[in-house]
Amino acid sequence: MARPPVPPSGSLQFKLVKTFVDLNVRVYRLTGGRLGAKVKRAPVLLLDHLGRKTGRARTTPVLYLRDGADLVIVGSCGGSDAMPA
Repeated sequence: MARPPVPPSGSLQFKLVKTFVDLNVRVYRLTGGRLGAKVKRAPVLLLDHLGRKTGRARTTPVLYLRDGADLVIVGSCGGSDAMPA
């Protein structure tokens, strides 16, 4: 099955999503997680990682669920049908 296309990095949709993500990270950090730590009542954590191609440090807000003592991280590409990178 073919993957649905991801919006090109220059598209308005991509820019809006990226702006929201960047704002969420800033608000989360500035407020110590009091704001930005939930999306529609789902908990959010900030995942620090290295870019696969560039090796640059990145921070991505991701949803998670608890499974006992474990955390299950949800990668969703912003809820689109496309697979996350």
